[in-house]
Amino acid sequence: MRLLISGALAVALLVPAGTAQAAPTVTATPLPVPAGTTDSAVYDINNSGVAVGNATVGGTPQALRWEGSSYTALPGSTQRPGASAARITDSGVVVGSVGEPDINQRAIRHWRADGTTGDCSLGTWAPLGVQDLNESGAALVNTVTSGRRFSATVCRADGSTTTTALSVAYAISDDGSVAGARTNTNYTYVPTILSTGGTTTDLPVPAGQAGVAYGFGSGDTVAGALGTMQFGTGPSIFFVPRVAVVWSGGQLTELGTLGGSTSVPANTGRAVSSSGDVIGTSTTASGDTHAFRWHAGTMTDLGTLGGSSSTPTAINDQGQVVGFSTTASGENHAFLWSDGTMVDLGAPGGTSSSAVDVNDAGVVVGTVTTSTGSRAVRWTVT
Repeated sequence: MRLLISGALAVALLVPAGTAQAAPTVTATPLPVPAGTTDSAVYDINNSGVAVGNATVGGTPQALRWEGSSYTALPGSTQRPGASAARITDSGVVVGSVGEPDINQRAIRHWRADGTTGDCSLGTWAPLGVQDLNESGAALVNTVTSGRRFSATVCRADGSTTTTALSVAYAISDDGSVAGARTNTNYTYVPTILSTGGTTTDLPVPAGQAGVAYGFGSGDTVAGALGTMQFGTGPSIFFVPRVAVVWSGGQLTELGTLGGSTSVPANTGRAVSSSGDVIGTSTTASGDTHAFRWHAGTMTDLGTLGGSSSTPTAINDQGQVVGFSTTASGENHAFLWSDGTMVDLGAPGGTSSSAVDVNDAGVVVGTVTTSTGSRAVRWTVT
């Protein structure tokens, strides 16, 4: 890959006239990769600033862990040389997948902080990828069980697994509970919490409506959405969200919209902060789709970078939000929203960018797309 950017690139951004605060400075740092890399991507960063992802070398993905200005290659196996790291805990446990291009050869792997590895023994047909990870190292994995049947599996650091009866699942809490939905006899999604002990709790929904749980907040708070079911081509059926909601203390609260007809939390496993703030997308009165942050009963339009749409991907415990937005010229750029201001993180050396995560120190990670491939990048904003 011919690098179009190297080192750290600092860009001073302008703020509207009359604004007292200084213009933020964005520093974009390409993450180091092995020689011969054609593409790289980063998927997670912990509160110590350690990030994980992968780099493709010679057509084979290699799992990487980035710390400071260096990287460590995380091993695959002789039978399954390809590897990709998807999540990392604050204590340094990394989880991802190992395998070959054939999806049937994939397995879920834990790279432990002591340097040892362990693979989960999955009884399902094929894992599709890691959706979320809690601090004990338990990973939530989406799986195909047979044909077009989907389920979710909890894969723990000790190699043990639990196959759930949930049709969709989006988040796992630190106590091991899983948020998602089961399908009832009417082919309707019922928002469900599965405890670590295997007990399922259905969350209340109005009669005739479907629902999905997307993430956990503080206490018993769960964020999700109400909607309807729709049949697709063939035997497929899928959930169509109508409005974002919060369940707390046995009560259901609709979060409303930004003036349009629909809203839904982000489905990234990072939709809710520990204090209960919720991020997602909503249509506006003009029909555009904007990122929102719901805080203390109020939904705030995070705006865009000059274009018609924005999509959030993660929120940290300081209330900062990252994602991507269209610009006035129609490109997609990564953004950091903080204290009422959306900052364009740019696409240095490339044509577009997106942010996937932000830690509690405000360090952002994501990917820049160039004319020759993609590159994992870390951004800081001061």
